[in-house]
This record gives sequence, C-alpha cells and structure tokens, in this order.
Amino acid sequence: MQDSDSSVQMPFGAGRAELIVIFRSDAQVRATAEGLSAPAADTASVQAVLDRFGARVRPLFGESEERIAADLVQLPAPSGPQGAEPGSHGVPDLTAYYRVEEPAERLQDLADELNGHDLVEAAYVKPPGAPPTVAPDPAIELNTMTPDAAEAPAVTPSFVDHQGYLNVAPGGVDAKFAWTIPGGGGSGVSVIDCEWAWRFTHEDLQVNKGGVVAGTSGTDTNHGTAVLGVIAGDRNAFGVTGISPEVRLSASSFTDQSSSAAIKAAADKLTAGDIILLEIHRPGRIRRTRRKASWGTSRSSGGRTISPRSGTRWPRE
Repeated sequence: MQDSDSSVQMPFGAGRAELIVIFRSDAQVRATAEGLSAPAADTASVQAVLDRFGARVRPLFGESEERIAADLVQLPAPSGPQGAEPGSHGVPDLTAYYRVEEPAERLQDLADELNGHDLVEAAYVKPPGAPPTVAPDPAIELNTMTPDAAEAPAVTPSFVDHQGYLNVAPGGVDAKFAWTIPGGGGSGVSVIDCEWAWRFTHEDLQVNKGGVVAGTSGTDTNHGTAVLGVIAGDRNAFGVTGISPEVRLSASSFTDQSSSAAIKAAADKLTAGDIILLEIHRPGRIRRTRRKASWGTSRSSGGRTISPRSGTRWPRE
C-alpha cells in the first residue's frame, strides 16, 4: 500500500492510487518497450506528455494486449440484452485499458493533460483501495471479553454452536438446511476471494483449499483467514464449519496486483457458476455530495459472479 513517505516504493497493488487511461478502441494503441504505438494513428503527442512526466503505460489487466484479445474471442455470446458495447460477447474492448505508473501526487495533473488528446477516450484517477476493516472507535465497545491467560487446549473445541449465521433466518442463512440438499454444501463450485492476505495453513482450512493462485499474500492475515472460515471452514469435529464447506476455495491477492489484474486473474481460473468475492473498500463519488462511500461491484461474466462484501453501501442517485 502507499506509504506516507512518497520516497518509499511500495508494491503496485490495489492499495495505491492508479491513473487509468482508455484509448480509442479503433486506434489499436499498444504499449511497447519503446513507448506507445498504433498502426493507423500518430501517438507522438500522447507519448510526449508521458515522457514529460516520466510516466510508463502498462496494460491494465496484467497481460499483453494480444493475450487479452485472445481471451475476449473465447467469450460466449450473451444470452440476453447487454449494456456493454462493442462486441458480440457484450464486453468492451479491454485491450484499450491501461494503467499509468507515476507518483500519486502527479496523477491528476497527468490525467487532465491526457484527457485533452484525441486518442484518449478517458483518463481518470482510481483512488487507492483498502481492506474491508474499520479503525476501532473508542466510543463503541464491541467486545468486552478479556483474553484467557490459560494455555490453549491440546485439541480445539467445536465452535459450531456459536455460529448463529448457520441457523434459520432472520439470525442466519439456514445453511444447515441447505446441507441436506444435494449440492447444498457447495460441491462443484469454486470460489476465489480477492483481498490482501490469508493463512491457508490454518488447521480448519485443510480440505478443498487451493491457496493463493494469483499474487502474493500479505502479512496481516486475520481478516482474510476469517473470511475463508466463514465461507468454507472444514467440516470436522473442531473449530468452525463454513457455510459452504464443500466449495473449492482459493485466493487472488491485492497486495502486489492492482484490483483489475487480481480480478482478471481470478476470473481466468473460474468457469460458469463459480464465484469471485471482492473484499475491498475504495472511496467513491455520490452525486450531489462529496462524502465517501464504500462500494463494490456485482456482475456476471460468462456465468461467473463477482460479488461485493456484505454490508456494502451502494451510491444513491
């Protein structure tokens, strides 16, 4: 994530602000080692701006434009009306999307200049993302329990009776009933959790776990590990049992990948009916106000569902 000392270079993960540039799709702009190129357009003026800022352009989704184009060709045609254009698959031309590497304090200035060029469809600064946690408020007492000074038991007891969310509504999601139905435990479904860090070596996360399949896990593993347990804690005689203990559960990290690259990497490993969980907060714009909102994305692409974390507040019109 972005350090308060701008001289410290942090991994280019979702915790850093990003300048996103979308070039005109018909121009077929490409980023090369020598700079921008296009078969039927002059990129010299745009490159001159980038050079003046000492900025570098990279494909937004972490792969070459050719690889992304090949992936788009493989997408099935939509079965119903789609809002995205162009293309028979209903997905925009993702080869036109780039991120610009540049110090955060100059991103907006560069975006303003790039927006004045004919080859640029849009340029905007995407604020840094943050884990879905909040700083503790001393005025709110969430937990009055004190640590137990005794040694931990040799065998972890079962905590299932404390998992109220497994029970019937309104207190839970009625997971225990779902388990009695074929497939109700999540068998045959893969889930990839996108956030910062996890501990896949936890004793209750040993079955049907794929580990970190894209990026590198960070060190603050508490939240991510808890999420894994809620989703798919192993069904055994100790610890917790997940809501869907039979799913295949993996992770894609925001620690050293941008959110776009992490989501794309996760989607590439899934098929129809699988799920991506986004555990990220990012400042957002609410029309007619300037306060911050916590927001997420929910869509289906090729049958894969991308879901925001629970409790997300959607911007209001």
